[in-house]
Amino acid sequence: MAETFIHPESNPLLAAVLPNSRRDWRLNFMRGIAQDHARIKLENAGIGDLTDSSSGTAAADAAAVAVQAAVFDATSAGGALRTDFNTQIGQIVNDLAVMCDHQNNVRARLGLPRMIWPEGTITTAGTIPAVTKTVTTTNGATSLDYVEGVAVMTSARNNLATVLVGLNEIAAALGEPALTEATLGTADRLTHTLVVLPSAAASATGASSVSKAAADIWFTAMAANIATMALQWNLMFNQGALADLTTAITGDTISNTLAAMTLPVSFVTAGTDCAPKAGFDTAIDLIGNNVADLSLRADLLLARYNLLPLLDYTAVDGTANTALEDHLHNLTEVTGTTVCVEDATGIARCTAIRNAIASLAEKVRLLAPYFGAIPLTDSTGGTASSTIGIIGTATATGVSGATGGNESLEGTVVDAFLLACKNAEASIYSKLNEFTGTESGSGFVTKPLHVVAGLETH
Repeated sequence: MAETFIHPESNPLLAAVLPNSRRDWRLNFMRGIAQDHARIKLENAGIGDLTDSSSGTAAADAAAVAVQAAVFDATSAGGALRTDFNTQIGQIVNDLAVMCDHQNNVRARLGLPRMIWPEGTITTAGTIPAVTKTVTTTNGATSLDYVEGVAVMTSARNNLATVLVGLNEIAAALGEPALTEATLGTADRLTHTLVVLPSAAASATGASSVSKAAADIWFTAMAANIATMALQWNLMFNQGALADLTTAITGDTISNTLAAMTLPVSFVTAGTDCAPKAGFDTAIDLIGNNVADLSLRADLLLARYNLLPLLDYTAVDGTANTALEDHLHNLTEVTGTTVCVEDATGIARCTAIRNAIASLAEKVRLLAPYFGAIPLTDSTGGTASSTIGIIGTATATGVSGATGGNESLEGTVVDAFLLACKNAEASIYSKLNEFTGTESGSGFVTKPLHVVAGLETH
């Protein structure tokens, strides 16, 4: 009996994933099959993770690496010690050599040209050694010459850009998302060859030097990009590689419904009943840190399914990592000349927090179907956006809580808001951990073929 071909437009299941790709669905589907076979080939070859000991802070995307733009006078102080700089450049060289070597294990199997690195020591294949991100400060003739230091930093940044291009070529062959080429380096796209980095000379007198501050920023940015590329590699070749987030939050209630987060309003004191400025700002800062943690994890998961990320999560005034911090939700009420939180800036910070949590909840809702999970219901009252805005570093100068321009926020209302924040943070945290698999056993291993094929419609 002859086979019957069903066009996707007549099949509701296929039509659901192909509404925007009807003209190119055959090409996309065949590309997806080829990518799926490439993935299986690499799995059979046992291509492993990179062990990242770089000490860099991995992010959801690559970032700029700034090179010092003007001469620094280190005649008396503040210069970068030349010997430290050269030693740490050697660490960068070794890190990039490890990454090139690991890439070549894949590139040869995908028909991609080999990465070429003329120098670097690979102590253990697949293990990225540590980078020291700070140099010793010095002055005078032991400081790093500006011209030579900038030349070496620029060449090293170009090598980083070349390794990033190599990683993105592998990602494209496998249907994986690419990192943004944001390092500011110039990549060798033709021969994929890294250049030799010479030993930089010292400044004659220190008058024309690289500063310690600029060198520290540069090494920190290089290490961060190396860690980010290692993370991207591990997500491609072991897509369950994300360990659970951890939390120190206590006194919370986890739910699939994020409860209303009622904003405080301007309040005139009637006694010892205002929210304290110091305690309020500390709590909001810690919530900002947690929002940054949750945003980074959400972005890494969103990228796996070609879903739009939360843009500029780094705009949150917090430090992103994988450990949520506890914060108070029962502040000691106060009254007095300058100890109460000022109303307008306090309300603004609360509004920014509520909107950030609503934005996170929306992204988690989009992810839930990919893991067979119950989505979150957002009743916070916040406005969801694709960008988490700036939460702010502190409220205005403390006030007395009295009428006439010294209004504050009521302590009990602020406490209720902070508790609602804590419950929402814990609920989003729990859901993201459910996605990565440790809690529920539903961890992701490979993406659906229609996503690999580039047919996802989100």
